[in-house]
Amino acid sequence: MQRIGAFLQARGYFSAQVKPPRIAVDSDGGVSIDVAVASGRPTRIQQLKIAGSKRLPASVARRLAAATGLRTGDVLIYPHYSSAKTALLRELRASGYPYAAVTGRIAVNRGSDSANVQLTVDSGPRVVLGAIRLRGNGPLPADKLRALITFRSGDLFDERQFARTRARFFRQQVFSSVHIALPDQPQAHPDVMIDLEPAKLRVLRLGAGIGVERRRHELRATGSWTIYNFLGGLRVLNVELKPALVAMPAVWDRQRNGPAITSSISLKQPDLLATGLTAYVRASYELGIHEGYRFHGPGLQPGLERTFFDERLRVGLSWNLQFFDFFDVDLKAFEATTTQLGLGFVDPYRLAWIEPFAQLDLRDSILDPRAGFFAELRFELGHPAIAGDFSYIKMLPEVRGYVPLGTKRLVLALRVQLGYLRPSTGIASPVTRRLSLGGPTRHRGFSYGRLSPQAKLSDGRRVPLGGHGALLFSADLRLRLVQLFGYWIGLGAFLDGGDVTANFSDLALDNLHLATGAGLLYATPIGTLRLALGVRLNRLAEQSSGRANPDPGERLTFHLTVGTAF
Repeated sequence: MQRIGAFLQARGYFSAQVKPPRIAVDSDGGVSIDVAVASGRPTRIQQLKIAGSKRLPASVARRLAAATGLRTGDVLIYPHYSSAKTALLRELRASGYPYAAVTGRIAVNRGSDSANVQLTVDSGPRVVLGAIRLRGNGPLPADKLRALITFRSGDLFDERQFARTRARFFRQQVFSSVHIALPDQPQAHPDVMIDLEPAKLRVLRLGAGIGVERRRHELRATGSWTIYNFLGGLRVLNVELKPALVAMPAVWDRQRNGPAITSSISLKQPDLLATGLTAYVRASYELGIHEGYRFHGPGLQPGLERTFFDERLRVGLSWNLQFFDFFDVDLKAFEATTTQLGLGFVDPYRLAWIEPFAQLDLRDSILDPRAGFFAELRFELGHPAIAGDFSYIKMLPEVRGYVPLGTKRLVLALRVQLGYLRPSTGIASPVTRRLSLGGPTRHRGFSYGRLSPQAKLSDGRRVPLGGHGALLFSADLRLRLVQLFGYWIGLGAFLDGGDVTANFSDLALDNLHLATGAGLLYATPIGTLRLALGVRLNRLAEQSSGRANPDPGERLTFHLTVGTAF
């Protein structure tokens, strides 16, 4: 009964009366309890005052008045009053007052159902930062660490910049603790102390996993050896090996199977020559297996990246070289005279391209975004002048959006992706850079890479060839249900529409492959574990509108993976 009264008062009903309950016991021992409540009229804010704000600059005082969220005439709701004090304190700290304090007082007139609210601001000094000192960085170079700091001596204090600097230090993966603090006693020009505790600089990581789809089963392992601050300068040396055993279409029907390997050694140098650029070089070796061929060979990728606007915008440029030797090629599938997209390559196969990109990331999380926006644009330019055998242009723009529907537990996620590839000579495009869709992250109505122009062989098998045009629309509805061991279990429903065509001009919005489905989600610390079933809705016949359909008659596809679809 007391809680009912307290609940009503916290929401402005200070004159509410909770009458004694009527209790009735029926013949089988059940108890009925009736509670009568006379709420009365709500108490409204008659006067709102922010004491102490007149001593502040006019611009700060205006922001404080707007930050409270309280207005005269509003019902006095205590949680809103409490939030107003927090908002004032946050605004003061963002305006250069780290030693600020906010108190409040409410005077309620029960006779008139009105209240006077006073919030009192004790701002303390407006702080201009003094010297910035590093402590505890050990072997890590102070000059490179100082380049990570987003504030400078002489700047007005801004708590948000402290948080951004702390995040940038942690992203280097060389610290187990980062603490940024001012002196306890209020000062107008305090020094800033950044206390650091280095983490292990040599890290071995091992892991294993599986990939299960309708037409591809994989058993995977992974291992990496990382040396942070390699030869000083915050350089990172990383050696990585990812072997796998692949069976297609399944382990019990191994029409094509064998090992696959991705291995690499990379060196990354942050803040190259104090420019803010990150330089890297990566050498790799790959052994791959496709439904129409197998390949192996080395690769090389030097590049530069830079971030802007608190690392929300990332731009970069790389030169990429791959040298592949193809074997176990299904010549019936890639015969140029009988298929729309012939293999169009020389064996051995040398591919080189320049790849500029720009990426804008405004999501609230990378692993499991619940709000925000993401956009990316990538180009590829291949040409013999940069050591390749192919001349082509490829463009991949993508946009994603995440909208909470009343609460972040229910999110609508949307994506649009376009692919364009144009070889300079007919159909002679590089087969390993062609476009395809299908799989747990790229149209869930198809297995990995199956949404593509296909060659039908005499034995009935269909081999995806890749295309020059691609379009994908995706919509996900994601609902968090309950927590298990501290992590969310949820349900997801999706609708995908897309197509991949031999020519970009063949794409048609009114003739996309549509699929819907649902899945079970578990947000683990390493990413979202996702089991999903996709159901194709159309284009299941051998041909539709005069065009051949990939994998006709195969309506269902299931996916088991780690990570959100997008």
